[in-house]
Amino acid sequence: FFFVRHTFFFILECTMADFLNINHTVHDDACEIEEEIEEEILHSRWDIAKTAVQFVGKKKGQKENVDHQVAGHAGSFTSEGGYLLKALNEQEAKILESLHTKPKMRPFAPQFKGIVERDGKSFVRMQDICLSFRKPYVMDLKMGLRTYVEALASNTTRRPDLYQKALQLKEHGANVNLTEEDAEKGITKYMFMQMRDANSTTGSLGFRIQGGKAGGEALGHRYGQHTIVDCYELFRMFFKDSSPEQREAILNRLQDLYDTAIDSVWFTNHEFIGSSILIIYDGEDPNKAGSWMIDFGQTRVSPHPLRHTTKWEMGNHEDGYLFGLEQLIGTLKNVFAMDITLNPKDWSYRAEGRDCIVAGYSGSAPECQGKVLRLAKTTSTKRFHGTIAGHPAIAYTSFVQALAVPRLGEAADPGCMVAVTRGFMEEIAAIVDKDRPQFRREEAQLDLDTGVQLMMDDATTLPGASPDRTVSVELKLKWGYTPPPTPGTHWLKVAVSRFAMLQYHKKAAGKTAEISEYCPVELFSGLPERMRAVLLRVMGTPQNNIRVFRGGGLVAPVQAGDTSSVPNCTPLVDSELADLLTGPAGQAPSAILADLLTQVLQQPVTPDGGTVLQAIQAMQRLEVDIETLYPAVEDYLRDHLSECAPRIVDLVEMGRAVCPPHMGPIECQSSVQRALRGDTGPADAALAACYQQHYAQRGQEVADAQARLASPDAFFEVQKFLLSQSAKDCSLMVSLAPAPEGGECVCKTVPGPDGRHWQYAVRVLDLDQKNAKDMAKWYKYDLDIVHTYLRDCLGRTDPENCRMPP
Repeated sequence: FFFVRHTFFFILECTMADFLNINHTVHDDACEIEEEIEEEILHSRWDIAKTAVQFVGKKKGQKENVDHQVAGHAGSFTSEGGYLLKALNEQEAKILESLHTKPKMRPFAPQFKGIVERDGKSFVRMQDICLSFRKPYVMDLKMGLRTYVEALASNTTRRPDLYQKALQLKEHGANVNLTEEDAEKGITKYMFMQMRDANSTTGSLGFRIQGGKAGGEALGHRYGQHTIVDCYELFRMFFKDSSPEQREAILNRLQDLYDTAIDSVWFTNHEFIGSSILIIYDGEDPNKAGSWMIDFGQTRVSPHPLRHTTKWEMGNHEDGYLFGLEQLIGTLKNVFAMDITLNPKDWSYRAEGRDCIVAGYSGSAPECQGKVLRLAKTTSTKRFHGTIAGHPAIAYTSFVQALAVPRLGEAADPGCMVAVTRGFMEEIAAIVDKDRPQFRREEAQLDLDTGVQLMMDDATTLPGASPDRTVSVELKLKWGYTPPPTPGTHWLKVAVSRFAMLQYHKKAAGKTAEISEYCPVELFSGLPERMRAVLLRVMGTPQNNIRVFRGGGLVAPVQAGDTSSVPNCTPLVDSELADLLTGPAGQAPSAILADLLTQVLQQPVTPDGGTVLQAIQAMQRLEVDIETLYPAVEDYLRDHLSECAPRIVDLVEMGRAVCPPHMGPIECQSSVQRALRGDTGPADAALAACYQQHYAQRGQEVADAQARLASPDAFFEVQKFLLSQSAKDCSLMVSLAPAPEGGECVCKTVPGPDGRHWQYAVRVLDLDQKNAKDMAKWYKYDLDIVHTYLRDCLGRTDPENCRMPP
């Protein structure tokens, strides 16, 4: 039972349910309560309301049951003269009494007024402050990454009642394996609690919506318990009548709690299990809102200080409370930003990939200026159906925020979600469809029933720069490294870039008519001469690996997409950008563009001072290649595939992981790289020599890989591989515009060949989350790529088990 306190009020909190009582008359203790509240305000940075407090309650000494329930079991407490009496839980009373002595933490929890006896029963006495809310909207959020105590693990009693609840979870779409429990018709409480947490936002976001009431109407108990999209839906329903001031006040209050708790020794030394945060706002007073910590029945002093931000393992006592609070703040910010009015006529087709269409904005609404919509196709939404994210927009923003932002900083854009109607989607689908390539229309259509889309910064714009004077180049980066020469990894993959081998596979499949001269390993080398050369080469054989825009409109190539007929785009760049990219006589615009891009890609842009290519290469790198990894985790994937969908907490922990050191330039051999460097001589000999060079120089990587495979953490290895796949398939957008002469430039600049400076911005796009269920397909594809290269480039048919060079 949960009660709320406003800035000047206090709350009664109970273990399983929340009630609000709003039908009292004035009592004699109002002045005493107001004096105590004024004292509390001195310790709080939250000052939403400045007006006087007025309590309405029963006459002192009178009691009544509280009748405004939010969630859980009823009947655990009564209201008495402006106070609340809750059935005594000695542990909770001890925690509240201890908390009351901490001035900085005290304002965030109910005030403890001692233990009293009524009719031979003991109660915890707290102040009832809900009386000031005339039309309360109340929500109870269970905090933390687990809602059970460690001691449950030792209880092996199988309970038939919990088995029935587990069956209900399964009926609602939860991923639960009850094979063993079906035989016994019972389940331990420990197993049931783990299942419930794993199949709710508790296990992913670190909080779960227990229940809520909006203007007296219940919002539904199961909302937020299965997917993150459920959570967003309920938040939007709950806050539909809230004012901007109330939303801001709630966010400020939660942030204050986070800032205070993270520095609190008292908080660090306690383990919070089953504790909640109560959010309330007044439907009639737009200035009344707030949030409070409640429910301390299972809170304990920890045997050692806790971080409250990491996953639980037996014995570490971590609860994930602050992780959940951080995710709650971020989720509410996303929800509050969703309600933007969109006019489909203001949007037009810009570009598209396999899973989404990008629409550019041409209207006048300030909140949409400099933005694009990333519109999901049916192929994308189907992939996320039944997952904990539940929606591609939620999966994308969560993935980028957790994994890419810590490593790429402002170069990574998680975007923000916006609500859309089916009518909007039908109109915008009709608008963009006429400009889509035919093969894209045949692949997939927009999902008209998605309800949510992603709005992102327009990566083809620069602050203050004229669109017509802004050039943007999109590069499909691909693998920027080769794997270490571990046993079980084919030697060719060490000596030849994957992209170079893939070209022969695509040609054999009829997907391209010519071998691209692009080489990602050359681009990632960090050496200006090699970078510039490969940028010129990719313009000559663009395929779908480069696109050049001016003012957001596509300049080159003329036919976008991975087809067999994309022509050389260098002539188009030279003609369409001749008035903008000027330099010494005889230097073509395409060469100037390659020079500028090379300079920009060598600039520090990441939080640790590295280049964007260094950060992406670190995300791509695998000590354990899929050829070695998949056989090692195949059994695990077969039995635990549903568990391999990464939760937000898993992504955040991977984002905190130390990145591998920068590799520096990688030497590899192929027809492409050899031509770029002017190498001559027998290809087989050069490839074998290159492999032996890697074998001699990369011994530490091999040792690390072998040590990890000796006792593999299958879940971690799978997640690292999926991250590598995402980083391999991302795009890099570099936007350039002449810097204003004599004026202050918002962006960083690099010098051009004619003495002018160019402002620039670097953004990483298309960092889509991958799915572990595709690993078997990728494994077979990897083997096919190597064998095709052996056959079509080297004219060899090595045995399948041949892993070493001849």
